[in-house]
Amino acid sequence: MDFLSSLAARPFSLISSARGGGEDNYGRRQSSVSTHSLNSVETVVGAQHLRAQEHYLYPPQTPQYPRPKKWLAVTLRPIFIAVLVSTMIVMGVIIQVALRISEQNQGWRTFGIERFGGINFLKSVIPVVLVMPISYAWVKTDEALVKIHPYVILSRGNVSAEKSILLNYTGGRFGTLFASLRNRHWLVFMSSILCILNITLSPMASGLLTTRSAEIRTRNVQVRNQKVIGLNPTFSTLEFFVAASGYATAAAVHNLTDPPFVFGGWAAAEFVVPEAELFRGTNGTVNVPTQAVQTTTGCGRAETLNLSGATGTQTGGSMTISGTWRGCTIRFDIPNAGMDQFGVTEVSSCTGSNANIANPFKPVLFWFYSKDLNQASLTFCQPTIKLFNVVVEASLQTKLMTNITIVDENVAANNVSGNPQNGLAFNGVAFDLTNADPFVQARATSTRTGLPGAVYRAAQEQPGGIVAVMQNENAFAEMTNKVYLQFLSIVAKSTYFVSSNNVINSEVINWELRLYVYPIAAHSFTAALVLIAILGALIHFSHARARQNVYMSLDPGSIGATLSMSSHSKFISMLNAGDDEGKISRTLRGMRFGISSRTWQIAAQGEDDYRQDTAYTGVTDVYPRRGSGKDVEDEYDPSRALLSDPVKTPMI
Repeated sequence: MDFLSSLAARPFSLISSARGGGEDNYGRRQSSVSTHSLNSVETVVGAQHLRAQEHYLYPPQTPQYPRPKKWLAVTLRPIFIAVLVSTMIVMGVIIQVALRISEQNQGWRTFGIERFGGINFLKSVIPVVLVMPISYAWVKTDEALVKIHPYVILSRGNVSAEKSILLNYTGGRFGTLFASLRNRHWLVFMSSILCILNITLSPMASGLLTTRSAEIRTRNVQVRNQKVIGLNPTFSTLEFFVAASGYATAAAVHNLTDPPFVFGGWAAAEFVVPEAELFRGTNGTVNVPTQAVQTTTGCGRAETLNLSGATGTQTGGSMTISGTWRGCTIRFDIPNAGMDQFGVTEVSSCTGSNANIANPFKPVLFWFYSKDLNQASLTFCQPTIKLFNVVVEASLQTKLMTNITIVDENVAANNVSGNPQNGLAFNGVAFDLTNADPFVQARATSTRTGLPGAVYRAAQEQPGGIVAVMQNENAFAEMTNKVYLQFLSIVAKSTYFVSSNNVINSEVINWELRLYVYPIAAHSFTAALVLIAILGALIHFSHARARQNVYMSLDPGSIGATLSMSSHSKFISMLNAGDDEGKISRTLRGMRFGISSRTWQIAAQGEDDYRQDTAYTGVTDVYPRRGSGKDVEDEYDPSRALLSDPVKTPMI
């Protein structure tokens, strides 16, 4: 703070030179300037305060001369510092509590703000906006401390001009930092450090919040169960089988997924999937405890295969295909048609458990013949089913099953695991057509031709077509297993369940974008808040002790305030307008300065009419009243003592 920048014009020396005349009873010169000259001066600097009358300095506290209240910047007042420090501590505690709540409650809802694309902006800006008042408060506090610090230095007395009235801490944050370090003004230095640390609060605050998807569970959601395990009495119409065959064919051609309530080899009891709009978040699923049927195809390629009479692309006659698999033997003829052929048939000649079962439950054979390779492929399948109590996971958006979890096999008694089905699985190829009408027979034929056709069509879609698939000895078995499993699962969904109507409790799981407190950022930010708060409290506690002998009645930032602090200081007349800092420094070199606690004026040791204490620890300088011959101690003379009694102050 350069006090002399506003004083170099020497207003009082100009006024004194403009006013001639003799001295008054106090040894001060009376004005003898013309009325015109006096009016000119009064017009410039204020007539009422520069009239030729007594200009009283502030005396010690007396009833006659009560001192005005000391001025202190709001940002330096203890209550302000206490509130600021407390706010930072409380904010740190709040952040830690918010972190705990965030971890326990999976963050907070964003209320769909992300749909407008502003969530990233808001989560970064809002914490910064909240911390800006704290940062601003510390900056203003530092500015006030730096502004008043030269007066704090002067209040100690016996200080040089370079470290007091020529002190200039307006060179920016880092300029002040290095200047205070050079001058060993530790409070200013630490205040600058605090402000630099304060800069880190904003970037750390911007990382406090983050967003991530959280699993939100809503329990005891009631859903209506529509099916329960039981043999559908209408299965003999074969509508379920021909529909499943058609879907399997379409899936092979168009790469379709499983239909609702079918998942791989599973068929689950149907229920009403809740609407996604009823729940927050996205990608919601519902977990429903229900029943399910697991189907396995038991498919495998023939253990032995023999093709005889094949003529490739030639036509006429027939060829014989035979093969064996797990105790089953088959032999059948097909015509030499000069084209690729395929089909499916039940396997009747078996030993063991498959020897005496009805045609709808017997093993089946999928066969394929390639004219280009003059080669055949045989795949045997033996379907089985199992019944389970399960928890089905279905998507709220697509209504499709996404997962299934087995609970146990203790399914309530039913006519699928019991009589008449006895736990056997329909092969979906061979049917009991006794007394069947033409429509049922047509459905049986369509199913028998459509199912192997779906496998054949799927093979055509593979790279290299039928030839490439045929050359891979396991390819047809794998493709048959895939198509046949989907077919049997769709059949199971319709055939092994009957209608029901009951309500069951389920759990809805949604993935919702939520706002979280980022742990690392929260801990770092809290540590920074506490560190700055403690450092600030220590700095301003020390500064409060150091400035206890600083006397001023207004903000020292204005020219008028500076003039009021030095209007009776005689060293001002040594300076001239246009003096640069170097010249002023040379002019005042060797002089020591302080502030009088009785006049509140900046004073220099060695000025005329002063008795100087060699240690400058405080002197009782008085002007003798002219003509009295003695020092007047019991009355206040406005121009008397400039320096107060010594008061010890802490190192600053």
